Amino acid sequence: MKYLNIGLRILSVITLGLIVSNCSSDSGGPDPIVPVQKTKYTITISAGSGGAVSTSGGSFEQGQTVSVTATPASGYVFTSWSDGNTNATRTITVSSNTNLTANFTVVADPPTASALSFPEDDKVCQEGTSVSDTESSVNFQWEASENTTSYDLIINDIEGETSVTYSDITETNKEATLVTARSYSWQIVSKSDETSTTATSELWQFYLAGDGEENYAPYPASIISPASGSTVSASEAGLVTLKWSGEDPDEDTLTYTVYIDTVDGLQDANGTITGLTETETTYEVTSGSVYYWRVKSSDGQSSSFTQVYTFRIE
Repeated sequence: MKYLNIGLRILSVITLGLIVSNCSSDSGGPDPIVPVQKTKYTITISAGSGGAVSTSGGSFEQGQTVSVTATPASGYVFTSWSDGNTNATRTITVSSNTNLTANFTVVADPPTASALSFPEDDKVCQEGTSVSDTESSVNFQWEASENTTSYDLIINDIEGETSVTYSDITETNKEATLVTARSYSWQIVSKSDETSTTATSELWQFYLAGDGEENYAPYPASIISPASGSTVSASEAGLVTLKWSGEDPDEDTLTYTVYIDTVDGLQDANGTITGLTETETTYEVTSGSVYYWRVKSSDGQSSSFTQVYTFRIE
């Protein structure tokens, strides 16, 4: 009987092993299908005051993309999203719960151009305060412009072909020390802290007289055409017309000399076309060539030169 009980136990273990073995995937049967649970996140999109967004978001699976556009209302401009992104239209790849807000700001009224007061346009300035034998201090003045926080004063030394800018002026005047017996032009740029838009005044020119000076040099001529850097066509006769304008502080009669060549505009010391009383002339040119030219204005005692300009012939 003892041996019979042991045999029954052994048979039970073997039978159980066979049952477990037959339930295993090693039997060649298909593995059980386990459904994949996809992660979902909530995307919330809203618009701040002054605009709208193209979608308010919703529930999306991980890896999906959501496109959204922020549109400002009239009188507003889109600035940024709450996460710092500055693209009005953007695509979001879903990876977590996200809350975005589009920010808008009011469009500020741009500055208006200022009206210039002093030194006067096309006049001789004798009101400067002498600083040295060759310099005077000039008080530039202009009228306040609307929607303006500050001004830039730009002064051009016409003959010296240099420029100086005084920035962020909060008053409507500015003292500047300049070399006397020179022609200058100047203008004012109106700026605002509320917008990047600026406004620029007219460009005025004046002659700054020196102590005891009786005759004032002409203003350098203003080139009209051909515009510098332009390409122009010659006439059937192979000619091009050169035009400029001239002014003199004393209102003296002016004569003009044109210097022109294909090198640098400085090759002919005496001038290419001389004794002109009109403010235009013609010159014979060659197709495909680049020309350099300048104009000298003279009142019989003093003279002034333009800078060198260029043009190309087709």
